[in-house]
Amino acid sequence: MNQYKLMSYHKPILKWMLGKQHIGLFMEMRLRKTLLTIRFLKLCSVKLVLVVCPFSAFAGWQDDLQREGINPIVIMGNKSQRLEHVKNISQGFYIVNREAYISIPNLAGISWGAIILDESICIANPQADITKFFCSHFRAVKYRIILNGTPDPESELQLFCQLAFLDPFILNERNYYEFRMKHFCPDPIHHKWLITPNGKKYLSSRLEACCYFLKLSDVNLQGDVIHKKISCKMPDKMRVLYHQCEQTYMLKNDKTFYATQVHLWLRKLSSGFSDDKLEDSFKLNILKRLLENELDKKKVIIWCQFISEIKAIQNHLGNCLAIYGEIKPLQRSVIIRAFQYGTVNWLVCQPETVKFGSKLHHADTMIYFSSPEGALTREQTEKRILDIDKKNAMLIIDLVSFDSVEEDILLSLQNKETREQSFHREMKRIQNHLELT
Repeated sequence: MNQYKLMSYHKPILKWMLGKQHIGLFMEMRLRKTLLTIRFLKLCSVKLVLVVCPFSAFAGWQDDLQREGINPIVIMGNKSQRLEHVKNISQGFYIVNREAYISIPNLAGISWGAIILDESICIANPQADITKFFCSHFRAVKYRIILNGTPDPESELQLFCQLAFLDPFILNERNYYEFRMKHFCPDPIHHKWLITPNGKKYLSSRLEACCYFLKLSDVNLQGDVIHKKISCKMPDKMRVLYHQCEQTYMLKNDKTFYATQVHLWLRKLSSGFSDDKLEDSFKLNILKRLLENELDKKKVIIWCQFISEIKAIQNHLGNCLAIYGEIKPLQRSVIIRAFQYGTVNWLVCQPETVKFGSKLHHADTMIYFSSPEGALTREQTEKRILDIDKKNAMLIIDLVSFDSVEEDILLSLQNKETREQSFHREMKRIQNHLELT
């Protein structure tokens, strides 16, 4: 894979980072803060790095590291397998999910050269066990870095524990509650704490040395398209159904002799559905988290192959519009106008219904909850948000279930295969798997 090129706005940030050991990057998700972090650590010749992130970010980290010529080691598996990984740690980048502190707390005893806490909002709550763990360990690690996709936090109080992880001396207060008492006042109407004008000045002066804040509106990314893969981990019960279907051509009590039917079942299982029934909301929950956090207030198109997925998303999200086969053409035009010019920010679409002609350029983000398989259909759906006057980078996100048919489909799209080529390659993979078992 080719390296990503540093954009013009990256260079001053990288220059600002050099010479620092405790760094917070509060940058919106298209601005490639992971790339900046990797380049920074390479320039600093750091040999042993721990990346702590949600499972959904594993694929993005692996991709960015591999583009930089680094093959990371992912610490996964049951407790004994994880402990075995920890015993054999030597040099390189190690990726672990942020809940790993529960099963392998001895990660804190390793002489890391750097620790990166991705989506550091996870330690905003001072009473949470995960906050207490990360804020009380890793003090001997030379480089401590936090990454956060929201430059405008919901409350400045969320910053205290994140800064305490970086360095407890950034702020003068001994703990969260002293910080709140000195610089905030209660708002009894909205039941929250508001920072005082003097508190805002104080916090800004303390953040200046160690944190960099950047929004999309601060840079010119006109015409750029950024692709991001987010991994979704199937719960155990879904994984059991998936393996049963793959190995026996059965889904629960239904049996088939046709590979096409197995392929269809596997696709739906990858999104949490047993045929058309929602079995688990694991992927829906990741989608909702994205929309309510990093993509809050942005217009987003969500692509789904199956009507059952669209209806489940509508139930899960509530305030969204949808276009699929059952929606008549005249209604589709009304819905598109309402999305383009109205207050609803989420539009869920079935690819075959909107892939030609429809202009959806008021959105600059697409999420493929389940992607079409043919390269032509995929290309046509991606073009729906293109516009010559775009001022922001266009973001295309694939939600891909780990170790599933969806990974193979995404690979086939990257290779620009037709739907038939993709299907035949997947069936060959299943057949090889059956022969091995």
